Amino acid sequence: MPDRCRGAKAGYLIKTVSTKPYSRLFIVLEIEQPKLKPALKLKSGKSKKLKLSGTKTKADKWECSDYEAAQVTPDGVVSAKAAGTAKITAWIGTHSYVCELSVK
Repeated sequence: MPDRCRGAKAGYLIKTVSTKPYSRLFIVLEIEQPKLKPALKLKSGKSKKLKLSGTKTKADKWECSDYEAAQVTPDGVVSAKAAGTAKITAWIGTHSYVCELSVK
């Protein structure tokens, strides 16, 4: 069934499954499409909390590609440390969502 749900838009999807000749089972799936702000600019010494929108699920893990430019906490708070750029990545399971950070 997951293959037939691909490409579904955010919201609810109702699937009908025939279990016997005259009985049916209705399955309601809530479809979420998480998004992360694509770009962020911060001055050195400032911080900002990033959140995934379009989902009720919180990120399992947050990562920063350059810890000299910035750091990120397990709650998604990004702190700018020095001038440079970094990619902030939020993970939900095996899916990643990236925000390009520019520090001045």
